[in-house]
Amino acid sequence: MDCLSKHSLSYIFKSIIGDLVEDFSNYCSVRESDEWKLILKLDASLENHMVCEDQCLGCLEYGIVVQYYNNFASGLIDANSKSQALVSKLCEVFALAEVDDPILLAFELTSAPSYVTKKIPVELVDDYECYVSSVSSAFAGLSLSYYNHKMMECNDTILSHSDLEQRQVVEYTPVEHEQSQVVFYLDQNFVSQCVNNPNLKKQLRNYQNRKKCMVICSPYLIEDGIKMNQVRFGEYLEAVVEMTGGVMLAKHNNALSFVQEDIKQTARRVALWTPVTRAAENHKFYKSLYNQCGFPQFARNSPLSRMANDNIDAFLQYLRPHMDVDIFSDDGKDPEPNSAVANFRILNATLLQKSVDLGEIIERKISADDDFEIMEKIEHLCEFLDYINYKTESLSDIKKIRSSLQDAEHLKHAWKADYIVTNDARLRTRGKLIYSMLGLKTEFLDESELKAKFIEEFRRVPSGA
Repeated sequence: MDCLSKHSLSYIFKSIIGDLVEDFSNYCSVRESDEWKLILKLDASLENHMVCEDQCLGCLEYGIVVQYYNNFASGLIDANSKSQALVSKLCEVFALAEVDDPILLAFELTSAPSYVTKKIPVELVDDYECYVSSVSSAFAGLSLSYYNHKMMECNDTILSHSDLEQRQVVEYTPVEHEQSQVVFYLDQNFVSQCVNNPNLKKQLRNYQNRKKCMVICSPYLIEDGIKMNQVRFGEYLEAVVEMTGGVMLAKHNNALSFVQEDIKQTARRVALWTPVTRAAENHKFYKSLYNQCGFPQFARNSPLSRMANDNIDAFLQYLRPHMDVDIFSDDGKDPEPNSAVANFRILNATLLQKSVDLGEIIERKISADDDFEIMEKIEHLCEFLDYINYKTESLSDIKKIRSSLQDAEHLKHAWKADYIVTNDARLRTRGKLIYSMLGLKTEFLDESELKAKFIEEFRRVPSGA
């Protein structure tokens, strides 16, 4: 019975911690909530708080959640204790003597640091800033532990579906592609525009017939579509078939190949992978939050992130002087925090065991020997750009962060086409940078640029006229 109670406890406790991580000002309401009271009641009813002999999921989850919450609470208690004289003085100044919860006290004293520093004696400001730093570190530790736990859950979901590759049915038929034939790769947002605008779809078909070009997609176009309104999904698939004929770029015969498959079979396979896809999307979301919290020097709107977004070349040049320099200072100690060499070292570490290194990125010259190596390097470059928050989605737009997983897959597949058509400005900007680093010649077009090609073609006088 204890194991079942622990599993329930861990689920409720984790949900509450998620609320606190999102906004710690929720702490007061959390303490008065029915969920908190239930946690206290269930925890008091446990006969044994240790992990059982079977090491069941309930006990393990309970142990993990309780441990990182207790670490957080201990960190705040320790911060209050080490700054006892300061805390006592602050409680006197702001009439907080009756606050007996050390967690609540730490939050109250650090929730408005600018205001507090104006109200306290100048000689206490340095000590107060150290106290704020200690409290912030404890809160960051809780946040990082929570995000890491959520990513572990996503990985568990993915691993639990490891048999899908054997269960899935793939019915690809190779498609001949002449080197002289121009290829357009379509992204989901452009296909959706064609669904909503039949005239645009007709223009594309007329252009395709006139130029004898190839219009294609990848299975990830179906993965994008399956998350849309299911009432219109059939219409979406019909539009894909009408424009592409079911021709895709996909992994086949040890290469990224032009293939054809019945669109319904593709949709069935994509649906089979839906639990894994959702877990991977959630992992990407929590990873972005983890990076934002754990590496504030590269967080969205940080000076370094702004530098990268304003001028990526300037950002890479900022790192260049340290390419051939020992990343440790001359005396063997670590470099100063947030110095250029320290930031170089952090970025260098993020690329350990990746297929690209920081020197190649700075030089913007990355080579690859085969299709799959190119795809792997594109994936790792996308992760690097996520890390420095280059043209990433707002953290408040959870849906777009999750769907950016498919953006990377589109880039991994579209490079064999001459053009990728997308209305996603972020995808175009990131894609141009990544492809330029790899020496790939694929060009990016938005809808207006594609229409300009239509106009240019149909203004020509037919030969023999």
